[in-house]
Amino acid sequence: MELRQAVDSFLAELAAQGKSENTTASYQRHLALWVEFCEANNFDYRAVNGKETKAFRNYLSARTTRTGHRAKATSVNAALSALKSFYDYLAVEGVVKANPIITKAVRVKEEKSAPRFLGDNEARKVQEWVTGLRSPAARLAFNVMFATALRVSEVAGIGPEDVLEHEGKVFIRVVGKGNKTRVVPVLDGETAKALLAAKTEAEAKGADRLFPAANTLKVHAANCRKATGVGFSCHKARHTVATNLLAGGTRLDVIQKLLGHSNISTTTRYAKTLDEDLFRLAAAAGGQG
Repeated sequence: MELRQAVDSFLAELAAQGKSENTTASYQRHLALWVEFCEANNFDYRAVNGKETKAFRNYLSARTTRTGHRAKATSVNAALSALKSFYDYLAVEGVVKANPIITKAVRVKEEKSAPRFLGDNEARKVQEWVTGLRSPAARLAFNVMFATALRVSEVAGIGPEDVLEHEGKVFIRVVGKGNKTRVVPVLDGETAKALLAAKTEAEAKGADRLFPAANTLKVHAANCRKATGVGFSCHKARHTVATNLLAGGTRLDVIQKLLGHSNISTTTRYAKTLDEDLFRLAAAAGGQG
């Protein structure tokens, strides 16, 4: 089996396992670099050892990105992790005898940095820009990010059935990383009210999604950066919510639940109870957040 065929087979297996489109696309990008590297150096992917792995790491580290900068350590390590998973698959399939990729031996040291978030003045500028968006769906999508700390891919995946109301409060059921389901509270009352209206409208139209695709929202975010001069990104909205909650006295373990770092499996539709801490965070629909 040729390398490109092996990669396609691995990606098909990921899809069969139910991995998200984003996850599969990420593996595809990383492994495309491995294919490029092997073909450029006439390497047989079935006879790889530590020497080739280190050479690939150095190749990744020396690459210039689209922005003209060297690849970040996190990107290099992500590619190496993807390569290890690929060879795990090849070993199971009997294409190679054992996985030759030892990521601990070749990983690049990553600088630890605090999550970046928006200051009050920056957040105000972004919110003003969001208010001026012509697309109601895109406008609400960004408001949801600031009212839930959801990832952009999670917001883009929200369907009408995922908007849940319980005792006058609104929650969103999310399938996050690793296909883990959690329920998050909507922290702003006006956004909660708008979500319920969007849910009703979508159900009437038979629509299966409330918001634009993740890439479309990222384009909007890029336009926001240009228009406001604020270094805004969809993910920075997530960090801003978490930072503000922590500064306001919310317990760290509750914030971890909100961000999806621990699994919450109950929902207001399929169970009688919801995590008590998250229930208290939610705002009443139409009320003040």
